Amino acid sequence: MKIDSGKRVIAGTWGFIWLDGEQVGECYGDQAKVTADKEKVAMCGKLMDSHKVLGLSGTGSPKRHKVFSRMGELLEEVECPFTFEDFKYLDKIPA
Repeated sequence: MKIDSGKRVIAGTWGFIWLDGEQVGECYGDQAKVTADKEKVAMCGKLMDSHKVLGLSGTGSPKRHKVFSRMGELLEEVECPFTFEDFKYLDKIPA
């Protein structure tokens, strides 16, 4: 799909951090990445290596406001990078 207008760009104001079903913080930004774990595969008749995806890994880090001590009581760190193994979209935006 082509972005034909600035109105199609998703923007948000509030974000919440949930841990084990409890809201523990508020964030103003978040980054989550899914990286493919690859292995080189030599192919007959080709000089360049091919690659095979063996799995995926997910990591991320929220940018959070330090407003409440709820998160600090659960985690000792101010920064809270995370890993994940699955995700689902809670709210879908139609095309």
